[in-house]
Amino acid sequence: MKHIKSLVWSDHFFKEKKKSLANALKKLDLFSDLHKKELREVSKIAYLRQYKDGEIIFKKNDPSYGLFIVLKGEA
Repeated sequence: MKHIKSLVWSDHFFKEKKKSLANALKKLDLFSDLHKKELREVSKIAYLRQYKDGEIIFKKNDPSYGLFIVLKGEA
């Protein structure tokens, strides 16, 4: 039963994280015209990551593996 409770909690936490990601994306010009359903679809394939101060995410001329959007900090 303890395992089931942790799965429910994990699922709730995951859904809340995706909802906050969709809300953050909505504030960006790139995604501002999308409807809620479209934002949910984008947030399903997006990852919210945190990096340490000064941590290098990628360098100039590195191959591209996706789109990085900096919500807080500097690029």
